[in-house]
Amino acid sequence: MKYQAKSSRVETLGIARSEEPLVDEASTAYREFSLRLQRSLRRLETRFSEFHRRPTQRPPRLQGRSL
Repeated sequence: MKYQAKSSRVETLGIARSEEPLVDEASTAYREFSLRLQRSLRRLETRFSEFHRRPTQRPPRLQGRSL
């Protein structure tokens, strides 16, 4: 189980617990990761809601073509 941070690598959590600087580095890496995840989730949610809104706008045109 490895933690990849931008500056350096934190090996295992067992080692990280014994050395405080590594704990800080791991927690900041985790914080960055969770923030990035939340942003991408929000982006996905907005895209999904936009995609969900479109079908309500499209049917009149589609019905006009089929008739």
